[in-house]
Amino acid sequence: MIDGKMSYMTGLELTTYLKSLPGSVLSKIELISNPPSSFDAAGTAGIINIKLKRNKMQGFNGNMNMGGGYGRYEKVYAGTNLNYNIGKVSTYLRLDAGHYNSYNRLTLNRTIEEEQYNQLNFWHPVTNSLNYSTGADYFIDDKNTLGIMVKGYTAPEETKVNSNSINYNAAGAKIGGTSMFNPQSNTEKNHAINLNYRLKTDTLGGELGFDADYVHYDNSRNETFTNNYLDANDQLIGNPIDLRNNGMGKVSIYSIKADYTLNFNKILKMETGWKSSWVKSLSDVRFDSLKTAGWITDPGRTNLFLYNENINAGYLSLDQSFKNLQIKAGLRAEQTLGNGSSSGTNTLIDRKYWKLFPTLFISLKLDSNNLITAAYRKSINRPSYSSLNPFTFYSDPYTALQGNPFLQPSYANSFEFNYSFKNFRILTLSYSVNNGSIWEVVYQNDATKESISRPENFNRTTNFYMATGSPFDVTKWWNNSTEVSAGFNRTESAVQGNGYDAFSWNWSIMSDNTITLPKNYSLSAYAFYDSPSVSGLFRSLGSYQLNIGAKKLFWNKNATLALKVNDVFNTSKFRANLEYNNIKTYWQNEWESRRINLSFTYKFGNMKIKTARKRQTGTSDEENRVGKN
Repeated sequence: MIDGKMSYMTGLELTTYLKSLPGSVLSKIELISNPPSSFDAAGTAGIINIKLKRNKMQGFNGNMNMGGGYGRYEKVYAGTNLNYNIGKVSTYLRLDAGHYNSYNRLTLNRTIEEEQYNQLNFWHPVTNSLNYSTGADYFIDDKNTLGIMVKGYTAPEETKVNSNSINYNAAGAKIGGTSMFNPQSNTEKNHAINLNYRLKTDTLGGELGFDADYVHYDNSRNETFTNNYLDANDQLIGNPIDLRNNGMGKVSIYSIKADYTLNFNKILKMETGWKSSWVKSLSDVRFDSLKTAGWITDPGRTNLFLYNENINAGYLSLDQSFKNLQIKAGLRAEQTLGNGSSSGTNTLIDRKYWKLFPTLFISLKLDSNNLITAAYRKSINRPSYSSLNPFTFYSDPYTALQGNPFLQPSYANSFEFNYSFKNFRILTLSYSVNNGSIWEVVYQNDATKESISRPENFNRTTNFYMATGSPFDVTKWWNNSTEVSAGFNRTESAVQGNGYDAFSWNWSIMSDNTITLPKNYSLSAYAFYDSPSVSGLFRSLGSYQLNIGAKKLFWNKNATLALKVNDVFNTSKFRANLEYNNIKTYWQNEWESRRINLSFTYKFGNMKIKTARKRQTGTSDEENRVGKN
């Protein structure tokens, strides 16, 4: 969420936006680990709310930022944030543009029976992005407010993909290989509009609110594949196999919701509301094969997938405050109606179910320094729309992704306990049990050497977590935030007909330091270490990273020049082993983690202006489930 509103971005869009968001516009970041019943019941990991700086007086203000960086390739970005308040009308406009030249390298070492397949995939995307957000609030009087918000995003991308595999027999002798070249021209874009109305119903803080939302995602994909099969002497076997794909995906989301808050008195509050959303997801993949007669449609790789879903929800919560005790209990009911079809596999999907989701929050103030909080929440994790598509998408001759129309939602029960002393977090404990959790399962064909990854529901996933640490001032010029945590993860399920039970203890440490120097200079250093752990079928290896930076304020602290080096030792990468049934694979994913960035930010105008309200739109859960089609 950004300023209490869902970000209207997912995947690449959100990553690109966060890269281009300068730190100077951030006010604070809220972590809501157990959202109350007024939020969608979806998601077991809570909510991150990024709050941008706001203001209080009439007038005009804004800021501009620009920056660039270099790792293996160049990146540049620029943006502006403008606010204007003329009393009854408060408006804002944000524009961000960026050019990002980057890479991703995936290493797969597969053992298939007694043979070894060493594969290297290299992605080189060049993205030019533009996103905008604009909105206005009209304060009709002291009680009534109308608002509108419009957002949009576009990101054309040119990508070169190369895949090479070298194959060895049991004696270690080279027996052949493959190479693939896959140039792509892809575009992702969306646009969204939110209309809202707020009515203050009494002087105790009561409020009635209505929201109507429309969001549309659109992506296109044009790519060609040239696959070469080689013998032990790297000589071509037969002719190259040429394919091309002209694909597109669209997701449209409509939502209406109403929320009502009633304060009976200063210590008892009620919240209630309802929400209905409608989603239409379309994925159209058209593959052609180059034959002697020219390009011919490949029916085995062509597919049209449609999915429609309607979710209706209502909630009620009560918040009671006593002298040193606060209790908030809520109940949310959600009904899901979904249907879908796939032309390529003749598969039909029909979903009809409803569930109840209780929440409970307790806060006990022992004295002026000691605070204890506890929470319980039941949540749901519905499959993403694209994960239900049963079609198979090949990323190289040996590797493919496939959806699963039989995926069911998973349900989690989460508990959390916190103890703090003088606002310093002494201890956090959390425990969750997830039934039917969704993880990727790799199916390997020992004859064709193909590996197809497919999401499936697992029986049970258990997570336990404990942590300590908070920001504090070591001295007047040194601020430190250090967190030490430990956890236990366990995955239990039948996988491809065989039992699977993996568990591990893990721990991590993070330290973020800021040193303030004379003449408005400051230095920063951030480091973390994560130990090996279990996540689904992956047994990930340890990782660590160090970032350092320097900053200078000038022009009456209205301008900021910052230099930052991320991942100084180039150690941030994902490494894991997959080992079950006939699968024995080492997986290593690397990206352009080590890079240097230089940024400049300048703020101008009256920095105390009252701007558009913070509000939450009604399409949060649905947008989080949008993925590339």
